[in-house]
Amino acid sequence: MLNRLLLFVLEVCLLRRGPEDAPAHPYAVAGAILINFSLLLWVFTDDGATLPILPAIQVTLVLLLSIRLILVAYDRVARYPQTVFTLFATSTLLGLVLKFFLSLLGNDPDNSATSPLIFIPLFLWIWSFVIDAHIFRRALDSSFAIGMLIAVMLFAANNLLLDLWYLPSLENPGT
Repeated sequence: MLNRLLLFVLEVCLLRRGPEDAPAHPYAVAGAILINFSLLLWVFTDDGATLPILPAIQVTLVLLLSIRLILVAYDRVARYPQTVFTLFATSTLLGLVLKFFLSLLGNDPDNSATSPLIFIPLFLWIWSFVIDAHIFRRALDSSFAIGMLIAVMLFAANNLLLDLWYLPSLENPGT
């Protein structure tokens, strides 16, 4: 069962399948959300967040709510569990691959700047937009451009909210 789910996620990442083929079982959806949430905790801990659970909760809730609102607007609310599973599962897989390549680059700025591996994180970041656009295109029965617009807007909204809530406190130099 787990092998089939992983194969499905890989096929979505290669744009061969869409959310309509995803499992809609509540355990699969909850598992994808939970695993992605764990990855977010890891990422925000590595970024130095004092309470990594708060931004992880925010990202997860914003995505869940946004997906729901988008599907309601397109009258495709029945596709919600499958779309959630597909978006969270592909995000987790790409996140793990990204963490792997970032660990290969290490913390040495001299080595990182000359390594050909430096382009892999950029490629994965761009490819994640393509995958999300593909998922939204299939879930909404719309064009790839609409899917890309939604993917970029969700990314921008989430990052804007993260910046608003979790900016480091500014020190007053005059005090």
